[in-house]
Amino acid sequence: MGEQPNRMGSRETDWVEQAQRGDTGAFDRLVRENEAGVLRAISGILGRSPEVYDVYQDSLVSAFTKLRGFRQDSSFSTWLTRIAVNRALNQRRKTRNAREAPMELAEHLPADSRDAASNLEQSELRRSTERAMESLSERERAVFVLKHTHGYKLREIGVMLGCAEGTVKNYLFRATRKLRVVLEPAYRDL
Repeated sequence: MGEQPNRMGSRETDWVEQAQRGDTGAFDRLVRENEAGVLRAISGILGRSPEVYDVYQDSLVSAFTKLRGFRQDSSFSTWLTRIAVNRALNQRRKTRNAREAPMELAEHLPADSRDAASNLEQSELRRSTERAMESLSERERAVFVLKHTHGYKLREIGVMLGCAEGTVKNYLFRATRKLRVVLEPAYRDL
């Protein structure tokens, strides 16, 4: 589901230009078009934290105040998601020592594993997945979620996180390796 720059074409460009001139209706249309993806990105980083909507709202305020500086070098979606991801990472840092609600990844289990596993096994897999996600650094988690949950390209993730594509590849490799180490025993027991 990664997006190409200006995926909406001239309509998005028009809305951005109108919003940059102060048209709040155009900004609202841009936000509505991107709301679900941005919320999923934030949730992927924060889990089911009650701060998800606060971070989302803060991201929108930040985007609105910075909109005049948006040069459309990327799509509005990529730009807005970058703001939201950075806000989510900042929030995660603030609450790092507090117990956080884990990200639900059980839906990514193979279908036959979902059907075959008992409720107890599902619960254990969920706990294993939570532990695995918690073992990732903030950047590793962000890259993993943006790549595998949202389907962004590595180049786009680099733009969102403000780092080189090679660095993104490195984060993704480390995240995948860490998750495999933690999750492999749990899946082997199915």
